[in-house]
Amino acid sequence: MRILLLTLAMTLCFGLTGLAADVASPPTAEVAFDTPPAPATAISPKYPEAARKEGITGMVLVKISIAADGSVTRTEIAQSVRKDLDQAAVEALTTARWTPAQKDGKPVACEVTVPIQFKLAEKGEKK
Repeated sequence: MRILLLTLAMTLCFGLTGLAADVASPPTAEVAFDTPPAPATAISPKYPEAARKEGITGMVLVKISIAADGSVTRTEIAQSVRKDLDQAAVEALTTARWTPAQKDGKPVACEVTVPIQFKLAEKGEKK
């Protein structure tokens, strides 16, 4: 049930459409909690211009630690595409405001892995 709730909550929270770079799927959690962490603001990665010009696409997995106050305290690249895309993903996740996870009604620190998908629009497709 927790997995279902986590998946549903993260799908709703990360439902970014029309972006060149977006969160690919719900993050996976590594700490037990009743309510998963959720972004309080949109996560909007900026597609690096060099990567866009070179047609580079892919998914960056970023492991983040979210403190009980909702701040991101640590990041780690779990799956890299290339340095500029990795940096764009980390910047987007660390500048977003987060609502912390909750356990027994109290905010708790946790770690989650968030996938950020960088893809280019097809010709004729709107961004």
